[in-house]
Amino acid sequence: MANGQSHKKLKTQRKNKRARLGRQYDLRSASSHVQARAFLACNELLLYHFFEACTVATLITLSHTSTLFRSLVKTLHRIRLIHIVEQFIGHENVESFFLVLEQTESAIGGSTLPRVLAPPVDGIDDWIPSNLNLFVPLGQALAWGEFFRGIRCLPCADQIQPGVAPPYRVVTESHLEYESRIVDHYIAVSESINPCVLTPATAASTTLGFLLCFPLMREC
Repeated sequence: MANGQSHKKLKTQRKNKRARLGRQYDLRSASSHVQARAFLACNELLLYHFFEACTVATLITLSHTSTLFRSLVKTLHRIRLIHIVEQFIGHENVESFFLVLEQTESAIGGSTLPRVLAPPVDGIDDWIPSNLNLFVPLGQALAWGEFFRGIRCLPCADQIQPGVAPPYRVVTESHLEYESRIVDHYIAVSESINPCVLTPATAASTTLGFLLCFPLMREC
């Protein structure tokens, strides 16, 4: 009987010790996590400079390590996108541009994708796409026309109708090009034949021609 009680007591002591060590470990982990977040939050600007030099693969890997890094990587891509858009339409019109983008459930695509995702390269880190491509759902081209007229970006006088490459003609209801703030760079608005902006995007002949959407694409 005494041996049984001694064994039970020893088992209980071991269990209590494991629980105590577990609590201590959790407290240390929580404390370390809080300290790490505080340090990173105070050095976000430094991290953005670091992220700017990272490859796409590295950014994806970093974004999977913590919610903080995921948020910073998303912010970095938004900063790059805004930098592109504001050159086409002016900094003062960026907020209203993204409001129309969200309200019409439109998307940005084309060569903007590599500029947003790719890291800077010495000598050509300021390159911009030759045009800003917008894919809009059926019936939403009018809203974009009103927006561009309001910011004095008029339709290009020399555009050739239908003004869209053959792979896109069967999936595009309309296509119109507007002048931008950059000489010889235009804004292309391609209206889908249905409410889904993926329809014209899937006609792209290359991967880079596929769709990049900010904010995130809604289900079609």
